[in-house]
Amino acid sequence: MKKVEEELERMKKAGIIEEITEPTDWCSPMVPVLKISGAVQICTDLKKLNLSVKRERYLIPTLDDILHRLKGAKIFSKLDATSGFYQIPLDPETAKYTTFITPFGRYYYKRLPFGIYSAPEIIQRTMETILKGEENTICFFDDILIYSNSDEEHEQASRELHEEDCRGRAQAQQGKMQLQAVRDRVPWSRDQRRRNQTRQEED
Repeated sequence: MKKVEEELERMKKAGIIEEITEPTDWCSPMVPVLKISGAVQICTDLKKLNLSVKRERYLIPTLDDILHRLKGAKIFSKLDATSGFYQIPLDPETAKYTTFITPFGRYYYKRLPFGIYSAPEIIQRTMETILKGEENTICFFDDILIYSNSDEEHEQASRELHEEDCRGRAQAQQGKMQLQAVRDRVPWSRDQRRRNQTRQEED
């Protein structure tokens, strides 16, 4: 329980959640998940709330859509939006619907939680809005892939994404999407690499 309490405090200091003492119409159970690293991830069972949430409909690319765009590409860079979901603020008027109960009190989310029904559509729309107009980029939720056919093309695409989009548009967003490079020249995902039986070899 100590790790749960520490994680709740960390999330509170980061502005992700806020403690609440007043009565609320909604209150969901907390579901702490122990990661392989030993850290605790705070999740919330929002099933009942989701029954009343009006879902945002937005087209999410399929694996075939992504592979079609990657056809012929040789170099890849994967980027990750740091805590992507938590960078999208909730409407203060309705945020208290996400109230959840813990052994240490009740809290509500000030940022988009994973369990909200339309969270995948919201993060996809937000990321595509940020990256609109950028060539050689694909986003899948809070992951971004830069792809190209040559080192020169790849360097230019990476530079444009970092210097113009990520620093400019991303910080202009209310959610302040901060992009963080994970590793250079990697396939889109391990799962897709298995499904397509392809492997990106180092030059």
